[in-house]
Amino acid sequence: SYDQVVCYDELSTLPDRPAVFVDMAGNAEVRRAVHTHYAGTAGGVQRDLLRHSCGVGITHWNPPAGAANAEPLPGPKPAMFFAPSQIQKRAKEWGAGWMETRVAPAWTAFIAAADGWIDVQYARGPEAVRAAYAEMVAGRTPPDAGLILSLWD
Repeated sequence: SYDQVVCYDELSTLPDRPAVFVDMAGNAEVRRAVHTHYAGTAGGVQRDLLRHSCGVGITHWNPPAGAANAEPLPGPKPAMFFAPSQIQKRAKEWGAGWMETRVAPAWTAFIAAADGWIDVQYARGPEAVRAAYAEMVAGRTPPDAGLILSLWD
């Protein structure tokens, strides 16, 4: 279900049913909490509800000290999703021309939908890029901003 938001400190309230974890944040504490909730031991019983764990992004840049050396996670070993590898896999499976027939129509529909809510903003030159980056890291870039940055004027 995509109609519920759960804060990090409320992860233990997630439903007790099979789940897949797609990790966009790359936060070691959150990853451990999700794995523990779905695949840890609860009431002396080993849970087996986490079907897959996949790392996609790393929006959280500051892992807690010692996170890399922590105990192994319960449940499935997190796999990394790497788009170029997935594209190569699909090219082998679907053959030549698959991008045009399968991806292009969806991309075209996305572009049409995004045109109404993404505010495309351009910044050129090292100082402008540095300033835009600093604003984003500080959390001051609005979610509807689509930044197109170039180091060259």
